[in-house]
Amino acid sequence: LAPGTYDVTITVAGKTETALQLPGLGFDAGDVLTLIASDGGAHDGGRDPGLVVIDTNTARSGGVF
Repeated sequence: LAPGTYDVTITVAGKTETALQLPGLGFDAGDVLTLIASDGGAHDGGRDPGLVVIDTNTARSGGVF
């Protein structure tokens, strides 16, 4: 993925409806990230859907996140 700013859309598996819209996410050259979409349902206290971002670069260098 080329470095830059992207508008990310996450859809429900097997559907075309948008589950989460994330405009303006910035990515740097060499980034290694893990993105986890959370539905925020009743098991999560009824929170809105969200995104968990794990910066693997920080994790590899012993950083805390």
